[in-house]
Amino acid sequence: MENGQHIIDEISRLNKKADQTRSMHSAIMQKLKRWQVLLTLYVTIGSATTAMLTFVQLEHLSFIIIGCLSASIFITGLLPSALDLSKKITERDVAIKLWGNWIRDAQNFTNIRIKELNLEEAVKQEEKLIETYKEVINTTIDIPDRLFLKLKQRHKQKVAISIELDKNPFESLKSIKKRLKSG
Repeated sequence: MENGQHIIDEISRLNKKADQTRSMHSAIMQKLKRWQVLLTLYVTIGSATTAMLTFVQLEHLSFIIIGCLSASIFITGLLPSALDLSKKITERDVAIKLWGNWIRDAQNFTNIRIKELNLEEAVKQEEKLIETYKEVINTTIDIPDRLFLKLKQRHKQKVAISIELDKNPFESLKSIKKRLKSG
């Protein structure tokens, strides 16, 4: 197809934004999963420890400490439900998959399919991809404003490191990061 570079440029621009958004959702989901694991470990280990300590003869102060530990374990056990961690993790996972599907479709279009289409068909396909992009934005959970810039920075750093790693695959990541940070 001739004269379709503007279509490729537009879809590529949206593809970069979609990749960044997917990366942000992934970072949020990983953090939520870490919290969920830490809470589960605390409850599991704490419950087992408290159960074992109930069979030991202890001083009065130790009973108070064990009681406080038991209360904190009980409260911590309620946190994942109260905070809807599983639901939040699932929402982020759905967002990652939706953005991943859109990215795959966009790359397939700009790298392969556009060459097979005439300009009119390519414009229709572009419109369809843009409409799907808007649907994904409207159906996925938002990135909180307080996290947006930090996550964008992390994503941009990851992309820059990846580009450098492609150029210098035998250079250490630490060295690449140091070079990029100073220059």
